[in-house]
Amino acid sequence: MKVPIRSVSVLVALAVATSLVQAQTRARSTPNRGSLYGWVVVLDPGHGGTDPGSSRIHNGQRVAESDYVYDVALRVRRLATARQAVVFMTLTSGVGERNWNASRVFPDARTERFALDQSVVRAGTAGLSKRLSYGNRVGRRYPNHRQAWISIHFDMLRDGEIGGVRIIVPDTALRLARALDNSFGNARRLRDDNPVVYNGDQNHGIRRLFVLGPGNRIREKALIELGNFNNQTDLWRIRDWRVREAYARAIVQALEDW
Repeated sequence: MKVPIRSVSVLVALAVATSLVQAQTRARSTPNRGSLYGWVVVLDPGHGGTDPGSSRIHNGQRVAESDYVYDVALRVRRLATARQAVVFMTLTSGVGERNWNASRVFPDARTERFALDQSVVRAGTAGLSKRLSYGNRVGRRYPNHRQAWISIHFDMLRDGEIGGVRIIVPDTALRLARALDNSFGNARRLRDDNPVVYNGDQNHGIRRLFVLGPGNRIREKALIELGNFNNQTDLWRIRDWRVREAYARAIVQALEDW
């Protein structure tokens, strides 16, 4: 029997409509996953609150470690969250990212608080324990996620000739250690000598860092020293928002290249 042309057109239209509905249903049920989907990342900006960390005077203004590493952590959080990672920070503050000119120094506001209990950040083992308690809670909450702990610092070495990034880890064979080594190396940000060292390595003057010890239950963990305040090039770099953005991208790249 011959089917009328009009009927054929209707059938085709119905088939196309059905196909579109099915495609939309599939898209809703299987959304595009970001490159860090399934990750939970704990970011630990160094110092903060009453503890500004290392500092230097630039044009009569104090450049404090805590404010600048907090800015880097915020950038990592933005980039990683955009790739669908679940991101937590051990500290909170009302300050957001600041894309200021490098000549404009961040005020040493000391507003950071512990995410665990919102108390003002202080130096010492008690404060470090609050960071670890918070991170361990996160780890227990997401047992099926890939997990990483990343502390962000800026050191102050006596030798002003030493500059660049150093990565400190409990085990240099950890996947996070290797990935950070590659990403910062590819970005040409690593210091020349011994850029990746293990926690407590006295050969390189590394004291045993509490946040990388057994109290931190997240296995893949690292502390990144983004530069040396006694190195004039590094002191300039940390003030440049574009460099801080590059640091953040290197950290996120390491997670993507895991």
